[in-house]
Amino acid sequence: MAKYKIILLVFLIGFILRLLLPMERVFNFDQDQIALNAMNIVKGDWTALGPQTSHMSFYTGPLIYYWAAVFYGLTGGHPLANTLTSAAIYVFSFWLIWYFFKSLLPLKITQLYLAIFALSPYLVQLNRITWNPNFSFLSGSLVLAALLKPNQLSLWLGMFLAYQSNFSGFVMVAVLLLYWLFNRQQFKLIVVGFFGLLSSMLPLITFDFRHNFMNITSLGNFIYKAIFEMSFGFLPRIKNVLMINFENFTKLLSGYFYPGFVLVLLGISILILWLIKPRSYFSSAQKKTLLLWMAVFPFAALFYDEGLPEYYFLMQLPALIFMLTDLLIGNKNRQLLAGLFMMIISLGVIFDNRNGYSLREKYAAAKYIQNQSAGRPVQIVFDMDYRERFGWDYLFQYFKIEQSSCCEQVHLIYPALPWTPVSARFGSLGVFSQNFIEYNKNTL
Repeated sequence: MAKYKIILLVFLIGFILRLLLPMERVFNFDQDQIALNAMNIVKGDWTALGPQTSHMSFYTGPLIYYWAAVFYGLTGGHPLANTLTSAAIYVFSFWLIWYFFKSLLPLKITQLYLAIFALSPYLVQLNRITWNPNFSFLSGSLVLAALLKPNQLSLWLGMFLAYQSNFSGFVMVAVLLLYWLFNRQQFKLIVVGFFGLLSSMLPLITFDFRHNFMNITSLGNFIYKAIFEMSFGFLPRIKNVLMINFENFTKLLSGYFYPGFVLVLLGISILILWLIKPRSYFSSAQKKTLLLWMAVFPFAALFYDEGLPEYYFLMQLPALIFMLTDLLIGNKNRQLLAGLFMMIISLGVIFDNRNGYSLREKYAAAKYIQNQSAGRPVQIVFDMDYRERFGWDYLFQYFKIEQSSCCEQVHLIYPALPWTPVSARFGSLGVFSQNFIEYNKNTL
């Protein structure tokens, strides 16, 4: 019973860390897109496609839309569903990992793995953002566990989620092929993995048959350019990829607590310590699989010409966590200190919001505009950097704010400095309208 109490405690702490301050969240383009599509599904307008990748006309799976639709439906469309969506993915991920790992891997490895997943400042920070990469860590965990100790169901499900979570899920195709080269006897297992990916892509393939193979053509063009038209002056890209790769070891435990170069040096040190560790819970073949997994993702990232988002490495993290668990195992004091350190840093990440203005401020501003406009159409003017303008469409729809270019102007200002004239201020976000000021004066 003690082992279940520990797992339950770890789960609850991780859940609280992800649910705490539910309106202090990022609500930008991705979250706005998810909310709009989720409400369309609630209204009966189903979709076969998910979010579009940022660098080509290729769509990932729609699982995140249908998942979010459950919570937007339950809350009547309230933006709080944004937080409930990602928190529920954590619950699903934690217990699904527990279900498979407890029968595939040693109990101590499973417990430590889940503890790092639940408490890691880096994963807490990413899990508090609602987007399709929320499924990436679960996908990578299930696939990697199935390769460490072959399990067809775990591999099928992990590969199914790979396409649903992010474009980087296709990197796992390379992982499976390379794994098969060294494990020819596992051909059937690899076939099951490919069937998982194909099953996930069936709606997209059906869509493509009706739309001149738009997605498949775009994917083919991307692969062709990556292989045959790649620029070989990419030393800065190598540096960036390697830094992210080694930083991730340390960020799992400390988030961004240390400067970048310290994160890299500590990450390299962790890898070396694991490589020279005399006794390991993993066999020689399993250690090779972990190193293969760790190496494929940064290598694949070299073919990505544009700035590489760090969430493309989310599927790589399971291998790094297994290495960390192997180092921490057998020393309860070290485990306890690492857990307390991660939890403290995670709380710091939560209460130190550095993501511009949050959903809470946007929600309050939109509600204020609704109250002040009293049903009259308004023209919204964004006085802010272009990158800060996303995440408003759903809020305007939720509050039924009608927009028209021929009506009174309402300015959304960010950052609204102390001397900036505003009608109302919500943290660093300001709302200004001459008519609103007059209405405020009339009500004083």
